Amino acid sequence: MFSKFTEPQINNWDDNNWQAEKNNICKKIKDWANQQQITIYHGIQYNNGTKTMLEDTTSEKIIYLQLFDMISPFQDWQNLSKKYALTGQKIFVITDNVIDFPVLDNVYFISVPEFLGTTSSYGTSWLDPAPQKKLYSCFIQRTDSIRQSWFYFLQHNNLLDQGHVSFLLKQLPSYSTLTGVDLFDFIHTNFKLGELTQFESAYWELRDSVPYRNFEEILDLCPYIMESKYSLILETYASYDGIGTWCWTEKSLRDLQLPITPLIFCQQGSFDRMKKLGFEIPNYDIDHLGWQQRQQALLSLLVNDALDESWTTKIERALHNRQLLSNWKQKYQSHAFFDVIFDQILDK
Repeated sequence: MFSKFTEPQINNWDDNNWQAEKNNICKKIKDWANQQQITIYHGIQYNNGTKTMLEDTTSEKIIYLQLFDMISPFQDWQNLSKKYALTGQKIFVITDNVIDFPVLDNVYFISVPEFLGTTSSYGTSWLDPAPQKKLYSCFIQRTDSIRQSWFYFLQHNNLLDQGHVSFLLKQLPSYSTLTGVDLFDFIHTNFKLGELTQFESAYWELRDSVPYRNFEEILDLCPYIMESKYSLILETYASYDGIGTWCWTEKSLRDLQLPITPLIFCQQGSFDRMKKLGFEIPNYDIDHLGWQQRQQALLSLLVNDALDESWTTKIERALHNRQLLSNWKQKYQSHAFFDVIFDQILDK
């Protein structure tokens, strides 16, 4: 059976009010759906990492709305298509994900990357060069086995003291109800990270120091990013390769608008997709690699301090990406923009 549930955000950084912008978009779509007596589901997350569920409904049309989280893999939608084909119902998936799925008879994917413009509200802030105090910054709130392996690699390569680093050991309940050192132990044991000698050593070296943060906590992390040469960004869905959908969060979008060198650990093919949307991305050739190889390539760039971008390159990229996202924000804030989306649903 299909069930509906939501889970809360985990203390997301929100200096530029992107979550309020996202909520406004969702409210506009939900209000319209309610007026049209169309069933709408919003914010339904993965059920233990397997599939997204929808409740049974008699509504002829169903809207599934998901922003800043990845929608389910194609197989789930294919299964739903077969199920709802028997009742003649149609599902409309509205998302900011970039999608490359085969066409389905009664599931319609409405990809709206313009909604990523919610992250655009920096104005002229953070455009002046800051004295470089650290090699990099890396902020990790929600922890999984891959992010824990990053923490181990930073320790193994003597990089922790060279950066502004946090590893706060939080998670959503669907992953684990544990936090702090208990979650640290669970991930290390459950995912057998200790089978690698360097990980086992890092585990014992770090265990008494977690949750870890080597800087003073402030709401706006931009000062720490700006005084670092690199920003190491660990995207939520970085290891989700070859599934036909791409999702980026505020972490990457924030740092692409700042005049620093972002090292983005994200899905395979992300840079190609982002460039096609108009983003400017630093030139490091890792987009075609598998996630383990991408991890090692980014780690190598950091260990060897291998990129040396000019201030002109960094500021021009930041301004370009700010303008792109600002244009998208202005675009979706018009009534005509939503009318196009709503007409697609009414016309089917």
